[in-house]
Amino acid sequence: MTSIGKRDLKTSIKLGRSILNNSDTLSSLIFPLLAFFQEILFIKMNNGTFIKPSSYIPLSSSLQRSLVDYSSNFKKNEVVIAIRKLKEIEIKQKTSYIDDETEFISFIHNVFE
Repeated sequence: MTSIGKRDLKTSIKLGRSILNNSDTLSSLIFPLLAFFQEILFIKMNNGTFIKPSSYIPLSSSLQRSLVDYSSNFKKNEVVIAIRKLKEIEIKQKTSYIDDETEFISFIHNVFE
């Protein structure tokens, strides 16, 4: 999450591929990513003020402390697009076969555009 928050494309892809190659699935990444982007969206909606985590999935305290900084790296519409893309990925996973690594890399590229 830190590399995504910093918009470090190369490291985000490298770490994501590593996680996926160690027998995790993209499904296991969707929920933490969704929580991460939801928290950033809440910060954006509160004009950069971080009140308290609002997600159902707790983020680590070190990540929570950095959310305001990470939120400055994203525009509100980019965060909304990321959340929508995660929704699309989840629907695709339930309705058809997708290659987790390809879909993750596509997601990262879409978020960092």
